[in-house]
Amino acid sequence: MPVVAVLLIVQCGPYTYHPKLVLLDSLADRNADSAVSLMRQIEPMMAAADERDRRYFELLSIKVADKADLLLPTDTAAWQLVDWYEQHGDRRLLPMAYYYAARVCRTRNDSPQALDYLLKAHDLLRDDNSQLHLKAVVNSQMGYLFSQQKLYHDAINSFKESLVADRAANDSIGLVYDLMEIGFNYENVNKRDSSIVYLMKAADLALIQGNEKMVSMLKVQLANMRYLEGDLTGARLLINEALAFDDKKNQSAIYSVAANIFKASDMIDSALYCYHVLAGLPSIYAKRAGYRGLSDFYSESGGYRKAHDYFRQYRQLSDSIDKITASEAVAHTHSIFNYQQRERENETLRKKHEEQKRILNGMYSFVVLLILSAIIILLYIRHKDLTLKIQIERRKRVETSIELASRSAIERSDKRRQLLASAVVGALRKILNDPSNINKVITGEQWDELERTVAVFYPAFKDRIVEVCKLTPFKLQVCLLLKAQFSASEIALLTQHSTEAITSVRRRMAKSAFGDDRAPIDWDSFIDSL
Repeated sequence: MPVVAVLLIVQCGPYTYHPKLVLLDSLADRNADSAVSLMRQIEPMMAAADERDRRYFELLSIKVADKADLLLPTDTAAWQLVDWYEQHGDRRLLPMAYYYAARVCRTRNDSPQALDYLLKAHDLLRDDNSQLHLKAVVNSQMGYLFSQQKLYHDAINSFKESLVADRAANDSIGLVYDLMEIGFNYENVNKRDSSIVYLMKAADLALIQGNEKMVSMLKVQLANMRYLEGDLTGARLLINEALAFDDKKNQSAIYSVAANIFKASDMIDSALYCYHVLAGLPSIYAKRAGYRGLSDFYSESGGYRKAHDYFRQYRQLSDSIDKITASEAVAHTHSIFNYQQRERENETLRKKHEEQKRILNGMYSFVVLLILSAIIILLYIRHKDLTLKIQIERRKRVETSIELASRSAIERSDKRRQLLASAVVGALRKILNDPSNINKVITGEQWDELERTVAVFYPAFKDRIVEVCKLTPFKLQVCLLLKAQFSASEIALLTQHSTEAITSVRRRMAKSAFGDDRAPIDWDSFIDSL
């Protein structure tokens, strides 16, 4: 939220918030790392602060965690915060409370409840132009949720509202995303001409900003549209532009579309190159597409042995993806069921309340209190049960991985020796042992090379970690170095962090994986088992 908007919020009423809270709110939007430091600095003083300052700090803690990619609180904590702002708090901060409650719900796959909070925030911000950034992100998040539920027309309307707010706030980056998402959703409702118009606008604006990755992603989408229309010449022109950007992050999408276009254009060598690139990427989705393309190629060219080998790998990855998709579908179904169940309970409560009011007004307070208490208990039990199931399932996956690893000690030992003997690990050891290299700086290229080298020996390494732990660039660096047998103190030097920070992040990842407090060495054992 811009500084001016924050000041309007905190000065419009009789209560003046602590200046460091105002600074924290503003800093969270501009520099997440600095906001985390400030949040930890002022946290002790909040224990004795006025309740309004304390609640504002709780809300900002969620905001900072969201911006800094830290663990968000439980949905129960978010509900309590929303309830306080609905009943007692500063009404100007209520839309923000709704928005971050929605963010918490989304991390727990509770899309219906997240959408309910976003709609409440949207209604409060509809005619409010003093919080343009918040209005924009509320509408864009609604758009994403509508799109996930295949409500594409609603998604388009929400992204258009976000577009208006971002334009008024002069948020050029937000404008690119708004235009892009409108284009994507027009494609979903088969309005390809409108889709192309918005995607071209987004690409032009991204190009002006110098955002090559965004331009690359948009060129891929446009190339795919031309391909689907049968315009292979236009498709090749656009996909070659996307390939020229060398966008590492979106390689899977780029080379998948490129392979289709080149194959349709009878450019077999180019298509074959794309399939090999896809097969070498860490994403299991990219690998599956690559293996399928290679299997088809060798089958058509008479290389049946290779075709069989690639098809076997394709089927293995398909089975893994089917399991992931099934798990996601179950989680989504549970979230919808839970929301509908809450809605049915609420409807029952309303009818019962009206009936009790007609029969005996004197029983009103008692009945309402009793029913609300029952709902809270049911929600609490359901939440605890779901959380426990997730923790148990995650713990089983981790422990199974460690057990299976112990059965293949010889193979793992051989792979470990090969990894430790690799050039990039040797280069990192050299950096550590070089007394003239005081700062122990690792280049971005070396980090990329280490990730690629680990993926060669352990193809599913990164995907297995993501299954049990939310992965940030820093966490990935720690995991890669652990896999390469670096100690905590060595990792601290190579990542420019303290040894305590390395210990802390290992402990947090272990807790995420096992569901309870664990020692950092438990996470090391899991990494070693992959």
